[in-house]
Amino acid sequence: MDGSGLAGVGIIMTPKIASGLLDYEAVSDRIVMARLKGQSNNLKILSVYAPIRDAPGHLKDKFYADLQLTMNKIPRKDILVIGGDFNARIGTRLNDSEWAIGNHGLGDRCINGVCFHFQTRIASNDDSHNGEIVDDSRKFGQPFELLIGKEFKLEVWESAVRMMGIGEVAIFSVEPNLVSSYPFVSKTLRDMYNKTSANKSNHHCCGMLMTDNATIGYEDLDQLLKEPKQLEFTIELLSVELPGDYNKEIWQMEPDEKLSNLSKIKESGNELYKNKEYELEKTK
Repeated sequence: MDGSGLAGVGIIMTPKIASGLLDYEAVSDRIVMARLKGQSNNLKILSVYAPIRDAPGHLKDKFYADLQLTMNKIPRKDILVIGGDFNARIGTRLNDSEWAIGNHGLGDRCINGVCFHFQTRIASNDDSHNGEIVDDSRKFGQPFELLIGKEFKLEVWESAVRMMGIGEVAIFSVEPNLVSSYPFVSKTLRDMYNKTSANKSNHHCCGMLMTDNATIGYEDLDQLLKEPKQLEFTIELLSVELPGDYNKEIWQMEPDEKLSNLSKIKESGNELYKNKEYELEKTK
């Protein structure tokens, strides 16, 4: 432990248990391993201390890579126990396929992103849910991917998907004062989907650019900006992305991550330039 309070981990044993210690290894300042002699099978204990969610991505990647490498070295006959502080919430089981998660989890699961289809309507005066359609991701040709905790300008979406399970379809009706930014969000999405439809690349979305222009380029959105209305969102949650499940784009990287990936970014940009994909090359 370096005294910073950012890492340091250990295993405390009674003298009786310590007498059966076969091996001990400090893998890193966040992972230690102890192997104990058992009656029929030996016991391998890993004590871990994971980086927090807001830690630089390369630190989280290194931690989980070290953990996986350590697990890969464990003999199959050994019984493995992993304990410690993962700085994460697994929440409750989202569906029956998540057999590794019990039925008694608490809180919301820590996730980095979600993928979902959405349809936006002007809320009707009754419960018919047949108001005028503003946007529909299925007509855009691909679902929307949202990074959690990156100051997305439509907070109600982030709040809504946090309460949903994979495969669930839910309808949320939201008052005008909570969706005043939707015209700008919609403009950005329409422009993004129209621009990327040819290459079908996935783009995670966070903050949107707000503008003071009198028009934002779409007549229906201009009208919605002048006369805010109650909106109704139908959301189908398709998947969640845990840390490390996707390749980060440049704007998502921490400064030190950009430096460590500089050669890869340059190589990728050069390849796009050679293939005359100039618009994509500008983003590298």
